Amino acid sequence: MKAIINVNLYDFYTYRPDCYLLFEEKIVRTGPMNDYQEEEGWEITDAKGAFLLPGLIIGHAHLCKGNDFGPHPLRSNNHI
Repeated sequence: MKAIINVNLYDFYTYRPDCYLLFEEKIVRTGPMNDYQEEEGWEITDAKGAFLLPGLIIGHAHLCKGNDFGPHPLRSNNHI
């Protein structure tokens, strides 16, 4: 198990200061540091003061700049 502790969490619905996040391949649990109980063998990262947005994916990208690099691949009217 891996844990990120003392982190400020924002999950797009709520902001929770001074929390922990437990995960393996996926997030297992989050909660306030008051409820955190470390177990032997865990990999711990102390993120004191850091801001964490679990699950954030950068979904904004530019495939090209229109006619600067040829027709835009997502336009049906490529003559522009």
